[in-house]
Amino acid sequence: MPPSPPLVATIILNWQDAEATLRCVDAAAATGYSNQRIYVFDNGATDRSRAVLAPLADRAVLLESPVNLGYTGGNNQAIHRALADGADYVWLLNSDALAGPTVLASLVALAEADPRVGLVTPLIRDDKHEAFFEFAGAIVDFRSCGVNTTCDAATGRAWQDRYPDRIVVVGTAMLLRRRLIETIGLLDERMFAYAEDIDYAIRSLRAGFANRIDFATEVYHQAKPDIRQPHGYYYMNRNAVLLSRKHRGWSGKMRAVAMVAHRALRDVERFVGHEPQADAALAGLWDGIRGVTGQYDPDRRMPRPLAGPLKRWPAFFRRLLRML
Repeated sequence: MPPSPPLVATIILNWQDAEATLRCVDAAAATGYSNQRIYVFDNGATDRSRAVLAPLADRAVLLESPVNLGYTGGNNQAIHRALADGADYVWLLNSDALAGPTVLASLVALAEADPRVGLVTPLIRDDKHEAFFEFAGAIVDFRSCGVNTTCDAATGRAWQDRYPDRIVVVGTAMLLRRRLIETIGLLDERMFAYAEDIDYAIRSLRAGFANRIDFATEVYHQAKPDIRQPHGYYYMNRNAVLLSRKHRGWSGKMRAVAMVAHRALRDVERFVGHEPQADAALAGLWDGIRGVTGQYDPDRRMPRPLAGPLKRWPAFFRRLLRML
């Protein structure tokens, strides 16, 4: 009798969109991979989300927290359970992503072919634009902690061939080898959400593992709106600074502050009529500078004497930054 394939724990985190989670679970359950166990973690569970997710009990392990633990905390709780249950791999699958029936088997096959591989991702395709990849590859510059990302599969493939020890993957549908988790630990809960995947990929590389993109398969990911909810801009800006400080120290932090300040001011320019987004973008920059971690507080603001001029003359301050 041939040996069983490795046990994969597919973890799907629900947060305020149980219907999308149901669709994600349906697609994951339809995979042709024969040794998969699905875990659904209901983050900030409510009576309604429990009721909607309850029918999944016959095909998934249902876990929950009454408070929002963030992308990092919720996934970490589920990873603990999956490892205790004997999982050989953990597949972190976003609830707004849809995977085809061959995706998981392809990811596992790529990982099994090389024991050095710690992380694997498929190509990530925009669900509203068939010809557009949201993610087709990324490489890190260890000196600056900068990450270059491409949406072109040919470029991503060339990078992977040329820079095999600098490949960074995203967390939308990221497969983790158990030995990697046991070596470098779990997601960094200080980040709460956003950039935790880049951090994890860099930690994987620095621990001697390889990260790989599976160009033979892809998942569809819900397209992002032109203007996101305020918390998105907060986490993107704050965590970009925290990430550079973590991996490059104070010099990296200063470079990141300049980069994020430029991005935040660009956002402020286009957020006319969207005051909460502008405030969140600047608050993220300010909290990154101060080293604030954890969950976003909508009432937190950059001090008014700083935020006022930046919001009034964002283009002027962007020009100043370009001169530095």
